[in-house]
Amino acid sequence: MLLQARRDQLVRNIVEVEKFVNSPIGNVWRVITDLDHSPQILSSVTRVERLTEGSFRVGMRWRETRKLLGKEATEEMWVSAMEVPGRIVITSEDGGVRYVSEIHLTEVNGGTDVVYTFSAELPELHGLRKLVSNTLGYLGAAITKRMISQDLDDIARAATAAH
Repeated sequence: MLLQARRDQLVRNIVEVEKFVNSPIGNVWRVITDLDHSPQILSSVTRVERLTEGSFRVGMRWRETRKLLGKEATEEMWVSAMEVPGRIVITSEDGGVRYVSEIHLTEVNGGTDVVYTFSAELPELHGLRKLVSNTLGYLGAAITKRMISQDLDDIARAATAAH
């Protein structure tokens, strides 16, 4: 689902995916925060380069390379907020667009409900640029939703194996 919200001359496109993982919240948290093993856990991630040493924490930065639609793309990311073991916010910026991935974990009957919200915040456009952006926005949202769903399937597989 693509939602749009406006704030101070910015348009925010939002995609949200939810998945129940049949593993305790601690296992899911460890899998999500295991940056060094993310290429082995997430099928679309091919490489991770740490820019900050130490444990997974607010301020930690890295470059992540993913294969998407047959092409590799590398983005610099950082942890912008975190509440152990229930919430992580990862941010990146590229070409004037700010991308925010927010992951909420809630323990439910011995398992974990994972809600992954991805948003792209961009300057408000007008005219033909707005029409093109809106059209591509829906296509981009569908691709993003598929990518997040695959990430959550991969996370569930790794967390369940650790259970």
